[in-house]
Amino acid sequence: MRAGAAIIVTAFLNVVAAAQTPLLEAPARLGAARADDENVKPAAFNAPQDNARIVPDHVAERTSAGQRIAPTSGRHPVEDFLDRRPMVNRDEPRRSDKLGDGIADLFDPQQPKEWLFSDHGFDCMTSPISNPFLAEDPRALTEIRPIFIYQKVPGEQPNFKGGSVAFFGARGSIALTDRFSITLNKLGGINVAPGSGSDFDSSFGFAELWLGGKYTFWRDTQSGTVAAGGLIFQIPTGSNETLQDTGSLTLTPYVSVGKTLSEFRAGAFNGIAVAGMNFSTNDERSNYFYTSAHLDFDVGNFHRFYPVAELNWFQYTASGRTSFSGQGHDLINTGARNFNSASLVTGALGARFKITEASQIGFAYELPLLGNRDLFEYRLTLDFIFRY
Repeated sequence: MRAGAAIIVTAFLNVVAAAQTPLLEAPARLGAARADDENVKPAAFNAPQDNARIVPDHVAERTSAGQRIAPTSGRHPVEDFLDRRPMVNRDEPRRSDKLGDGIADLFDPQQPKEWLFSDHGFDCMTSPISNPFLAEDPRALTEIRPIFIYQKVPGEQPNFKGGSVAFFGARGSIALTDRFSITLNKLGGINVAPGSGSDFDSSFGFAELWLGGKYTFWRDTQSGTVAAGGLIFQIPTGSNETLQDTGSLTLTPYVSVGKTLSEFRAGAFNGIAVAGMNFSTNDERSNYFYTSAHLDFDVGNFHRFYPVAELNWFQYTASGRTSFSGQGHDLINTGARNFNSASLVTGALGARFKITEASQIGFAYELPLLGNRDLFEYRLTLDFIFRY
């Protein structure tokens, strides 16, 4: 009798163990399948492990040694596994990818490459909205960004006597590596609609063509810092009626730096600062120094909604030779004479919403704060980002 009972109990335990084994092995099999998917899935839809501030400190727990671990939510292990929120162990030493660290990887056949993928190591940041042709994001990005700008012209402007200037077009870039990218800074059309009594007629024509290259020379996901330098070629191939053909080529070298500044439970502040200088190849166009400062707040550390505040400063260093009165800054290089000391400081408030990292929308309202308003009474900027 006892022997029979023992046989029955043993058989029952074997059945239970056999039933549990597939459940316990499921996460491992699922993990292998997802690992295979990662080899073909664009990084834009799933942030990589090497990503600054993907999981905030208040979400992850810490061991006695200070290492960050996944939160112990009490849920089933399979549910936690399916969540798969990438984490960064800030206490673990890693490569910082500073100047020149990754150049050899371009020629290493064993080093995996994601051809034309954007740099998704800093997805916690968001791109500037105002001054869109000059405020360059320091990351190497593959994207296309349709842009609409409406700018009201002051009524006392001598040439236009009010009215407006509008831009319809796009900017974009292609990341050849996580360091080097080709940029198309401005491509589109300009609509000029002067006020009554102006010597100009309303007209629409092609805008100047701006393009160049950018190299990310500092890329440190450990500290959330990224920096780049680049050169923009401003080519006045646009319409004469919309003042887009002044002079000849202008060269614009610049430096751009981005960093996560502070982190809280409620969110995190990120900043991007850009500074550059225009050098015209002749004396018909105006030269100017510019700088743009961008500050965003990642609400709740969800990487979705970002209120944005920005400042832009244009300081002219050389006048042109045209009779136009006033400067057009990033929309129109008027080449106005006697404006070699003119300046303008503007402030913009807006927001960016990330539907996904690959699809984003931004809006900003901008006003002049200091200096000569020229053609700038106020500006509305709307953009969409489609990022790979």
